[in-house]
Amino acid sequence: MIYQNENSLQNKSAEQSTSDFLAMNRIKRSAVISLLAMTFSGAVFAMMATHTGRMEYATSVTGQQIVKCEYTTGFDKFWVTIRGGFCPATIEVE
Repeated sequence: MIYQNENSLQNKSAEQSTSDFLAMNRIKRSAVISLLAMTFSGAVFAMMATHTGRMEYATSVTGQQIVKCEYTTGFDKFWVTIRGGFCPATIEVE
């Protein structure tokens, strides 16, 4: 009878360590997910660029109409190629 009690204690101990291991894996996984969520949640600095009014129409290699739009952030001017026929008044730049 004592032998059976020792066996049951060993089984319970093995079950407990398995349970602890799984719990630690869940904690690690949730910590990684939280860290990724904080990293990609918009903490990146973004500014608005406004359309200067300059644009050029063109056709892409696949035959779609595209438009090249010039934008400014107040400091820099740059061109953006957009599928379609118009340039948005503002765009977000990272």
